[in-house]
Amino acid sequence: MKKNHFLLLFCLLFAETKILHHDLEIHLNPQSHEIVATDEMTISSDEMVEFLLSAKLEISNVDVNEKSARIKKMPFTDESEWMHEKFVKYRIYEPLYKRMFGEKSAEKIVKITYSGVMFQDANSASFSREKIAMEIDATISKDGVFLSPSAGYYPMADEDLLTFHSTINLPNEWSAVSEGNLIQQENGISEFLTEHLVDGMFITAAIWDVQKKVVDGIEFYTYFFPEDAELAQNYLDMSVRYVQMYSEMLSPYPFSKFAVVENFFPTGYGMPSYTVLGRSVIHLPFIVYTSLGHEVLHNWWGNSVYVGEGGNWCEGLTSYQADYLYKLQKSDNDAKQYRKNLLKDYTVYATNETDFAPSEFTSRTNMSSRAIGYGKVAMIFHMIEEHLGHDKFIAALKLVIERHQWTKTGYAEFFSIFEEVSGEDLSIFKQKWIDEKGNPKLELVVENGEVFIKQPVAIKPMWIDIEETTDKGQMSYSVFSNSISTKIPIAHPFNNQQTIKLVVDPNFDLMRSLDKSEIDPTLRSILKQDAMSFVVPSLTEDWQNLAQNFASAINSDAEFEAILDDNSARFSAKIYLGVLPKEQKIDACETITENNALVWAFRHDDDSHGLVIFSENIEQLSPLARKLPHYGKYGYLIFENGKNIAKGNHETENSPLILNVEHRKKSE
Repeated sequence: MKKNHFLLLFCLLFAETKILHHDLEIHLNPQSHEIVATDEMTISSDEMVEFLLSAKLEISNVDVNEKSARIKKMPFTDESEWMHEKFVKYRIYEPLYKRMFGEKSAEKIVKITYSGVMFQDANSASFSREKIAMEIDATISKDGVFLSPSAGYYPMADEDLLTFHSTINLPNEWSAVSEGNLIQQENGISEFLTEHLVDGMFITAAIWDVQKKVVDGIEFYTYFFPEDAELAQNYLDMSVRYVQMYSEMLSPYPFSKFAVVENFFPTGYGMPSYTVLGRSVIHLPFIVYTSLGHEVLHNWWGNSVYVGEGGNWCEGLTSYQADYLYKLQKSDNDAKQYRKNLLKDYTVYATNETDFAPSEFTSRTNMSSRAIGYGKVAMIFHMIEEHLGHDKFIAALKLVIERHQWTKTGYAEFFSIFEEVSGEDLSIFKQKWIDEKGNPKLELVVENGEVFIKQPVAIKPMWIDIEETTDKGQMSYSVFSNSISTKIPIAHPFNNQQTIKLVVDPNFDLMRSLDKSEIDPTLRSILKQDAMSFVVPSLTEDWQNLAQNFASAINSDAEFEAILDDNSARFSAKIYLGVLPKEQKIDACETITENNALVWAFRHDDDSHGLVIFSENIEQLSPLARKLPHYGKYGYLIFENGKNIAKGNHETENSPLILNVEHRKKSE
């Protein structure tokens, strides 16, 4: 994901102080967790200069245009009071004679020297699709360094878009990665210079094995821990492939380098010209074929065409042109299942209490925000592409890049270009889908022999695909709906045909809330629970510890119990660990050997959720605890010696949008 900067809010606090360029000399001591830095900033300000710095750092010297100046701590406004624990707000006072008699200059060179200790326990960090826990924003340790702009490790005012020159000093065997072109990297010194405007500077550093490959003038790097160096070649090759694919699809790659950086705690971040993937993430076999391409694509969406006002569009668009595209490249059925999974996510997580408009999305903080900012937005772009056609859709995206690269861009600019390319007025579509919350839940209704699609919950404009089967064959067409009830012009009134079956949105191409009958049971149904009962074959220490490990991996705050009989369960969510439920027949269990483990989600007769994690060999179950949170969208999984060898979803045959009817011609 594109690493979010909540520091965009700073522009509201520093209307008169705008930083244009940072020239940073940074010394990092991993043993003592200390940073000592000098930042020579080019600032545009007619008045007194104000800036923020982390409350963990102390300033030792301030110069303005090579003259010593003093600083004063300032109070926060009521609107920014939430920042006072993390940051200190400073005002620089130039000498009196300078203010009274000096030449007024809109541009100043402000040099600040500061130091301090920045350390967070990285063991508390967590990252997966399902589980979003505490994030690390600043830590300097012997295991590695990660510094985010959100930590305030360098002075900030109105950051907006600016340039950086940074020299990062570390012990000799260390290397650092940051935004910009790599100028030099040797003896613990790493120097970077940004060629284009960026919206912040991250630093990641460790003792790595560094490998490099140059293709078409672009430098590709891997910064992997020595024990993981064998993974480097595959990541380099796939990085080249993704860069070439998106360069051909959208526009030339906008940077001179792309690096894959292994982090010492779980992350999956995309920054301009590189990505930071955690050690636990980088080993997952599917990452190089999924998440890596997602992070490469962020170099177009989010890291060169920046997110402007009116909502973060880049995660949804990147998910659509990466995660979804890879499913589409595999097969139409995989793409259909991906779309259905997005609809399931929204239906399950975006409740009346948690729903909000896409224009309000900034970054994912929980599964409901992910379901909206990633999933719903991806489906909105899909509906636009389905309506405009692939060629016009891609032409519009190319035009967005051509006109808005290196600037902050919002939905308004996207829709303006969609309208220009298509010649259509899409203002109502944008208003209803982007600026307003809510989601339609479609119904198929027969009234007086006629068939209608109804939107009883939230009315949204949409082009709805209809698949109709008659005694003459099958036909497909679409109808536009933007009202509570829309008539379907079924074929049976003409040509003396008989309609046998009618299916609305047969391929899940519409952003809509699903009916319960359309939602197949998945691991996610259990992963989102706050309390769960583990039914185990024995209450020995081994089985109780294993149940605790699974509970902690699923939800570290969840309440759980280990029991022998599900009839005594205190919680409705039941996990059958090493045993099989009595009332649920699972044929797949017959194929499980002592080297296999089966994970199978199902729904009880009372609609409560169950999950089977089965193997007759307890050693096959132990490695699965930390892996399951990455597979929440699936209904079943098979592992062999801890490696996933099969996965999929259960089929659902019922839907209120499938109508089996037979209209017979009236006798004359």
